[in-house]
Amino acid sequence: MAGVRLAFVLIGLATTSPAPQVDLGCLNGSGAPDSSVNCQPSLTSPDPNSLISESSVQAIISGLELNSTSVRFRGCPGHKFETQGRQSDDKIVYYIYYNSDLNYADPTNIAPIAHELGHVFQSKSLGSFDGLKSEPREAVELGADYLAGYAFKNFLYTTAPSNLQQSLDLVGSFQNSQDPHGFPAQRTSAFRQGFIRTTRVKEDVQTAYSNFLRANLYSLLQGTS
Repeated sequence: MAGVRLAFVLIGLATTSPAPQVDLGCLNGSGAPDSSVNCQPSLTSPDPNSLISESSVQAIISGLELNSTSVRFRGCPGHKFETQGRQSDDKIVYYIYYNSDLNYADPTNIAPIAHELGHVFQSKSLGSFDGLKSEPREAVELGADYLAGYAFKNFLYTTAPSNLQQSLDLVGSFQNSQDPHGFPAQRTSAFRQGFIRTTRVKEDVQTAYSNFLRANLYSLLQGTS
């Protein structure tokens, strides 16, 4: 009888299902050539560009002090960039969707990915993804652009003006008019502020972002159009 009870216990352990994930919604990122594309990543290759293995992406994840196991990449042709949060038990997993048509071996194409990872950092700083979504949307988006500029300077060590300008163009070119991300000029200004400020003042990422909020740089950027 003891053997039978043990068998039932083992069967119970073997069939226990993982906790279901709760969809926390998403923040649309940097747009894309065709933002209407419905991304259904391949089950066998959900990250077709292997972004999780890109050295520049790993440098940003590490520099922003993020847990790489909490970040998943999902790519589809022509898809918009966005970050989706899903919660299982007390852990949030961030799914970053991206346009798989771009060549991410070129560091200048990493700007939208840095922006999305900036959202992960913001969520971590606030302690919840729902909290991030409740913040003023344009402030959140420009803050992520600021963090992208910080990342390019501090983690990718980009110093060539041509590389910087290409990254600025990539961040700011997806929307030609104002939307929740702000005008292109505001977005490139936020990126430049993150890049230049940390060139002049050596700050860790948390301090840099806190100063972005404390100095109300968002309000200053609203005057840029």
